[in-house]
Amino acid sequence: LACAARVLPGGRLTVHFLAALSPYLTIGAGVASLLPLIARPSWWIAGPALLLALALAVQVPHFFGSGRTPAQSVAIRVLTANLHEGSADPKALAALARERTDLLVVQELTPQAAEGLSRHGLDSELPYRAVDARPGAAGVGMWSRYPILRSSRAPGYQLGVIIASLRIPDVTSDAVVLATHLAGPWPQPIDGWRKELANLPGTMRTAAEAAGAGAVIVAGDLNATADMAPFRRLLEGGFSNAADQAGAGLARTYPADGSVPPLIGIDHILTFNSAASSLQTVRIPGSDHLGVIATIHVPT
Repeated sequence: LACAARVLPGGRLTVHFLAALSPYLTIGAGVASLLPLIARPSWWIAGPALLLALALAVQVPHFFGSGRTPAQSVAIRVLTANLHEGSADPKALAALARERTDLLVVQELTPQAAEGLSRHGLDSELPYRAVDARPGAAGVGMWSRYPILRSSRAPGYQLGVIIASLRIPDVTSDAVVLATHLAGPWPQPIDGWRKELANLPGTMRTAAEAAGAGAVIVAGDLNATADMAPFRRLLEGGFSNAADQAGAGLARTYPADGSVPPLIGIDHILTFNSAASSLQTVRIPGSDHLGVIATIHVPT
């Protein structure tokens, strides 16, 4: 059922829930099927066990880098972070961004959180910004070490998508960055989530057309895992998952505020005409998500 859920478009939350947990369910089923094989060797039991083991092969590419960095490129460090309705520690996040990033993309950015990040010195190292801070979970924004030439909020997204042009030194064509936060499939009705995931490829294509020969970077909380069919449709048309390019595995980011490790990866960085050489998750104090930080190589 878990394997089937990965390929079904599905309109029900149950299908996507099974898809998100498919790595764990497949491993568990494989181990469970081996137990009776140990007790009573039989090809009738070994056959299903082998099929379940083969099903795990769909996870293997996540652990081997698929991206080839351009020979002539500029490396930029990108961090995306969900601020948990502004509850993340602004001092800790500002320090992390100043030291380790060239581009910070944030979701659930409240006016108070935006002011806190500036107060703790974020603007000193990342002086360019495109910010649409709003109460609750609807705010998005980005801070950059490089000039942001223009920015706008894309229509049709409940929690916000900001599109901005980024001028990177020594790069001929300006990059386009999408700071993205899609509606969740739960606890609100799933229709909004399905609609926004269906609309995002069109927004990404428009960004790619605007970039021309330049790179496109999509970063944020997509509320979808790599095992969900709607997420994989985002990778059509030349876009790639930075985690797969870097061989970073499942890159699990949520939930990150409990006593157990995060179970699923719903925060992502996607690339177009560029490639990630490294990607890792980082703890954001006060947030219920881990952040994702990646080194993206943009062709000159």
